[in-house]
Amino acid sequence: MITPTFKTKIKEILGGHYAPKIILHLTERNILNARSKPFSNESIQKIVSGIQPHETVEFEILKLLELTQKRKEKLQAKINKKSSF
Repeated sequence: MITPTFKTKIKEILGGHYAPKIILHLTERNILNARSKPFSNESIQKIVSGIQPHETVEFEILKLLELTQKRKEKLQAKINKKSSF
């Protein structure tokens, strides 16, 4: 289950409009809801708020956060490297 602290971390890394990013990540990995359709913004918000637990989605959110954080770090390293010239 996602805690309020973890929810804050999700917003910090993915931004305020995190649901579409999570939905895209899930859809690319063919992770769909019980009706075999992409998750809705509302469902993602309930999961992230801890109202509706969903172990698979929570695990994928964690993976997305790790990927996003690595991309941000690589980008920052490139920016730092270019600014040192």
